[in-house]
Amino acid sequence: MNIIDFINIENTTFCGADCIMCARHDFKLTPEVMSKKLFQKCIEESANLGIKQIGIANFGDPLMDKYFIWRIKYIKENYPSIKISLTSTCQLLRGEIADAVAKYADELLISMYGFSKIAYESVHRGSLVYENVKKNIDDFLARDHRPFCVMKYLLLDQNKEDMDVWKNYYLSKANRIDIWKPHNFGNFKKNSNIKKQIDKQNFVGCFRIRLLNGLVFRTNGDVSICCMDYNHNIVVGNINQNSLTDILNSKKIQKLQSMNKDKTILNYKYCKNCDQLYDRSEALVYTSNDKMRAGQRSSFIK
Repeated sequence: MNIIDFINIENTTFCGADCIMCARHDFKLTPEVMSKKLFQKCIEESANLGIKQIGIANFGDPLMDKYFIWRIKYIKENYPSIKISLTSTCQLLRGEIADAVAKYADELLISMYGFSKIAYESVHRGSLVYENVKKNIDDFLARDHRPFCVMKYLLLDQNKEDMDVWKNYYLSKANRIDIWKPHNFGNFKKNSNIKKQIDKQNFVGCFRIRLLNGLVFRTNGDVSICCMDYNHNIVVGNINQNSLTDILNSKKIQKLQSMNKDKTILNYKYCKNCDQLYDRSEALVYTSNDKMRAGQRSSFIK
């Protein structure tokens, strides 16, 4: 029987950013927000299974959800033992949203890929304005009471000159900082730099499939085995029709885990060229936590 302690909920697929390394231009579905009823079912199923931590985010920015404050308040008031982890650019992290995050969230992972206006906006694009976002982030980090905050930096040609100044600035302000090389979104984001990194002699298998720590409740109830499966190609069930327990022990998951173990996953069209199948130890450029490793879920839980 598969047992998990963490799961993601994709509360929305709307995003204010248009990041150059993101696969959003290949997204084939209509952006939407998960209904309150479905969200409650996802939380109930997770709680019944003993889930310890829920990530609110995936292919979208969770703060863009009109029900966002209601969602994190609902979890904490009804299931206080469940830890809430959020990932955001923090474009909207101000006012009542910032207050709610400070009150209800346990972890906030902040994506900020640049420390100058030119670098930041050339990477994030969309409606993100460097000065506004930086102020939101700095004001939140300066709060006396806030969740565990992780600053995340993705090293790209557009922002490599900013890396050291960004690192030195946030090292003392955040609880942890991580600097990564990009991934290829399961090979659906064509990136020549990623292809150069893949050495097929270094196959290690997908840790997300093996450990099921990339499992995601999508906005329509689909459950994807991979957090990079933004177009719902690797769906192992739907929470509207199946219980989470049944999904975790489904033949679809068993088959994928078997393929991952015997390396036949290399013949599976949705996974065969994903860089996550190979040794990516070099992908973690820097972290202020010496226990962090590539191939494990970022978590503040000891």
